[in-house]
Amino acid sequence: MPTLSVNNGGYLDVARWDKLKKQKDLLIILGVSDSNCAQCCQSEGILNDFQELGMKYKGKLIQIARIDISTKSSNAVLEKEDITFDSVPRVIIFK
Repeated sequence: MPTLSVNNGGYLDVARWDKLKKQKDLLIILGVSDSNCAQCCQSEGILNDFQELGMKYKGKLIQIARIDISTKSSNAVLEKEDITFDSVPRVIIFK
């Protein structure tokens, strides 16, 4: 299975998520995956393009963030934002 390589900073926890969300005029693309899911690497190409091309929104780099639903810390972010879904992978945009 390919690795989830986008965003070398690792997966989000609530503290890192709060820090990202506090930044004004920031567009965040959140890749939701499960490390136990063979199809979850499907979003890698899109996320990698945004990261490598240095795409901007309102003059600021678009931030790529990752959540692995198999971890407690990532699930805490989803709960905080009241995000639910049936299956992964998912890509969610926040602005």
